[in-house]
Amino acid sequence: MKRNLVTFMVLVMITALVLGGCAQAPEPEATEAPEAAEAAAPVVEEEAAASDETVETDIVFEIPEFYVWPAGDDVTMVDTSSFKIAPPYSIGFSNCSASNAWATLYIETAKWEASKYPEIEELNITDAGDSPEKQLSDIEDLIAKGVDILIIRPCTADAGVPAMEKAQEMGIPVLISNRGSNFDGFVSQQATNMIDLGFNQGTWLSEQLNGEGNIVSMEGTSGSAPQRERYEGAMTVLAGNPGITVVGRVQANWSRDKAKSAMENYLQAGDLAGVLAQAGAMSAGVVEAITEAGLDPCSIPVTGDDYNGYMKMVKENGCGMITTNPTWCGGASIVAAVMTLNGQEVPQNWWLPTKVYTAETIDEVVYMDKSDEFYPNILPDDWEIGN
Repeated sequence: MKRNLVTFMVLVMITALVLGGCAQAPEPEATEAPEAAEAAAPVVEEEAAASDETVETDIVFEIPEFYVWPAGDDVTMVDTSSFKIAPPYSIGFSNCSASNAWATLYIETAKWEASKYPEIEELNITDAGDSPEKQLSDIEDLIAKGVDILIIRPCTADAGVPAMEKAQEMGIPVLISNRGSNFDGFVSQQATNMIDLGFNQGTWLSEQLNGEGNIVSMEGTSGSAPQRERYEGAMTVLAGNPGITVVGRVQANWSRDKAKSAMENYLQAGDLAGVLAQAGAMSAGVVEAITEAGLDPCSIPVTGDDYNGYMKMVKENGCGMITTNPTWCGGASIVAAVMTLNGQEVPQNWWLPTKVYTAETIDEVVYMDKSDEFYPNILPDDWEIGN
């Protein structure tokens, strides 16, 4: 009887323990739930971070190093926020012409720079063949095509002005590239300061002549801003030297052959102490005329720019000077265009610096293994001209 009672009591205790363990079974689930919540928290944070990354931010176009103006320049920045539009962009580019090697590299640099921007859907380039009348028509056609912005390299200071005024009235921003214009409603102009270029030439020539002697001025296309401004810059120096007399001004149209022919005539006419040649191609023609006349090429100082044919003469003869006229301002105009349409500030006068080289330093820029028609440029080696 006692045994049965003991057995019964043991069974009751076992049953109680089992039932007690079953009653506590949900407790682990209660502790697992907070752990699961803690594990899920980082996932929520990662999802939030991923969501933040999809928020669109404004693109800021950077200026490539070779287009940056000199650090010391006093630059006036222009607010272009009123011209801001969403890409894709259509750019109209009215070029006066690509009639020489410099102009070819200029327009090719613009095309190369534009190829870097997926935002540019269309770059519509026209060539006026140095005709102001055709340039006016070209600009009107670009406006009719609905371009978002205009880049103008003017044939003359007055070329295309009525069409540019029309574009301004329509709210189309206008950029002036390489050459000056009498249109004063432009947003920004990208160029080497032609007055500075002429100043460099006039300064060197006056030093070579010690302020005395007759000179002739070999000039580019009459009425073009480079022709007028380079002469103006040179005369700011030469006018202060009363012993220097300009006995003639020749419209040689940037041509080597025309400058050579004109120089031959001046050499036959009388004493000539120096030549203010506005560009290197004309300088090369002048030096050829001097040499073929049996004279020492260093006996008559000649100015120029970075046309390789003239730079090689400076190197070979050990005399002369050049002041650079960067071919890549066409690329700077493309950068200015995308910045303007993006609403970024741009310089009102975006000057690409010029630098003087003489026979002592010409090795830094001359290419003795390149053709005479070569100019220093920034195009990649695999860039195909004309594409």
